Amino acid sequence: MFVSDDPLDVLLKQIIGGWFILTDGQGAISKWGEPAEILFGKDAPEALGHPFFEHLLAGPLTDDAEQWRRFLAAGDPPRARALVEVGARHTPTDTVFPLEAVFVPVKLDEGFDFSLFLEDLSFDLPMNLMLARMRQQHPVVVRAMRAAIDEEPQDWGGWRTAGTMIAFRPLALTPWVEQELIRREQERARQDAEREEAMTVLDPGPQGEVGDLDDAAAVIARLLSAVERIDELERKGEARSAPDAVAERQRLALEARLERLEQARQETAAEAELKLTAALAEATAARTEVKSRLAELEVVGGDAAEAAHAALEAELERLRA
Repeated sequence: MFVSDDPLDVLLKQIIGGWFILTDGQGAISKWGEPAEILFGKDAPEALGHPFFEHLLAGPLTDDAEQWRRFLAAGDPPRARALVEVGARHTPTDTVFPLEAVFVPVKLDEGFDFSLFLEDLSFDLPMNLMLARMRQQHPVVVRAMRAAIDEEPQDWGGWRTAGTMIAFRPLALTPWVEQELIRREQERARQDAEREEAMTVLDPGPQGEVGDLDDAAAVIARLLSAVERIDELERKGEARSAPDAVAERQRLALEARLERLEQARQETAAEAELKLTAALAEATAARTEVKSRLAELEVVGGDAAEAAHAALEAELERLRA
């Protein structure tokens, strides 16, 4: 078991164990856990929304405690140490017992830090690891707690609060707490055993021999019950297979559509290839025709030149004559 004499560790252990309550900005109780329920003998509906001092304490208050009462009720800044001793009351037995209370005001701009701190209290770790985690992960809250347990009164004025965390512990024997904790632990163990038994014991279904039944009607009733159970299982199987059938139909439809698209693509490619072949044939024929025409033009041009040359020679001969 982890043991530490550091006052800060003692306070943190109280809070990790759930021995604290929260009040809102008006001083009304806003969080009530099992330790408070057992110690004061009040369920959450009886405590939530009520003031801490007027609803849970008994007897006269010291000057320090009175200053904190005014702080919770009206916001008057106390000039007293935040650790005080008061008299508390166990309502079912009307027993008054001494109580130590530590008031940790929550500044408005520190509300988020305290919220994260409260969330981390749900971790289930060994106490030494929990203490180390709280000190390392939540320095703002730890600083506020250290100020609360300081022997010198702090300056609590000049800022508004979003609420107050009040850690508490009895300073005398409280036998009803131990008795109630034992009773609740036994009740939890019984419920856990019942749940475990319900999970491990399976339904055997129809059992017994025909000779063990009273008459034929009982045999028929058992058979009908078995048939109904089989039908129900078949219906459940069909219900489970229905989504699979829908998915299979969708898959087949998708495959058919893909096949149609591929066929159309192939047909389009074939048509394009035919058109290209026809165009190439036309181009080849045109080229042949052009070559033939050029040859004809060359022949015609040659004949015309020879005729012109002959005419020129004849004219020269005529002139010489």
